[in-house]
Amino acid sequence: MKPKKKKRTNYERLEATCEKIPKHETLTIAGDLNAKIGKKEYLKGVAGKETIPSTTTDNEKRIINLHNRDNRRNKNRRKNEWFDEKCEKLIKEKKEARAKWLKTNKEKKEQK
Repeated sequence: MKPKKKKRTNYERLEATCEKIPKHETLTIAGDLNAKIGKKEYLKGVAGKETIPSTTTDNEKRIINLHNRDNRRNKNRRKNEWFDEKCEKLIKEKKEARAKWLKTNKEKKEQK
């Protein structure tokens, strides 16, 4: 199977699975979807404010379309606020730790 066709098939299967879950249920999709969702204003409802990449990919459109079609997070925003805040805090801490590590690693290389 060609890579583009395989990708399309995988996203179609993901969408079909999401459609089977009742709308009143909270749905969390975790995994490596190879979607870089940037920091654009209209994407805040999809990925939150602590997203790391500044660019976006083709897979971004697929994730956004899935989010907009299903529209769970926006409807359940108040119920999920605590969870979202905790996730965003962890992502921010990881991002800061990575920046410190990169800075430290660069300084070590320069000292040699």
